[in-house]
Amino acid sequence: MLGIYETHGPLAWEGKVVGPHVKTQNYITRGRHNIGTIVILSPRVRERLASVQPARCRDYILNLASSKAAAVIFARCKGPSDELKNEFLRHRLPVMLSTLHESTLEGRLCAVIQEKFQGRITLHAVAFGHQGKAVLVTGPSGIGKTTAVMHLMRTGGCWIADDTVVIRKNSEGRLWAGGHPRVRDYLHTSETGIVPVGSALKYARIRRKAELGGIIDVIQAGNEACGFSAGRKIIMGKSLPRVCVRVPDGSFFDKNMLIRALQTLER
Repeated sequence: MLGIYETHGPLAWEGKVVGPHVKTQNYITRGRHNIGTIVILSPRVRERLASVQPARCRDYILNLASSKAAAVIFARCKGPSDELKNEFLRHRLPVMLSTLHESTLEGRLCAVIQEKFQGRITLHAVAFGHQGKAVLVTGPSGIGKTTAVMHLMRTGGCWIADDTVVIRKNSEGRLWAGGHPRVRDYLHTSETGIVPVGSALKYARIRRKAELGGIIDVIQAGNEACGFSAGRKIIMGKSLPRVCVRVPDGSFFDKNMLIRALQTLER
């Protein structure tokens, strides 16, 4: 999930405090961090640390250590030199290497931390009601998730959330999906732009939340043909039915694909 393929830690580093904060750095700057922050370093920072004067590099690392950062993760595979890595370890800063892009890594780390510390996760997705349960549609921005769901709303179902979906687990272990308070009253498509949900749908077709029943993951599949595959996905410890929809590059996820995905989800 986090793409971590290598970890280096000082003696007894497992005892460090990890807090509910993640921060990505794209520049070498001094600054204050919350205690226990996980700091993600972009390739730009890695290259800069390798080229600046040793004194400035040590000053930057000392600043992270004095802020009591929990760990440093180098994004996008390539790790630091042994000399630089040892400088982090001398200041009792664990170093991890990840294959993921820094923005993807930050999003996934935040989701993990939200689950552990706050009992919720936030996903980039569209949520709508289908047969009494919430269905999530995840995928890249601009691939057509919101437009496809809006077209489906003309024949049935109910609207829950666009762009940012918050999932919480109740005391019975059930997962409930709803919109983030800051954006739940709005939706965005290429056809409408950003508009209030109430201007696009009747209020009787809008729900604040619903129990999560399934996930539709839309992925760009390069030159592959459009395809559908069924499986399961674990969210906050709960196994849910999941359909993966592969959309060729240059194509968009549409209402017909959504209907087929729902049919596959129901089998």
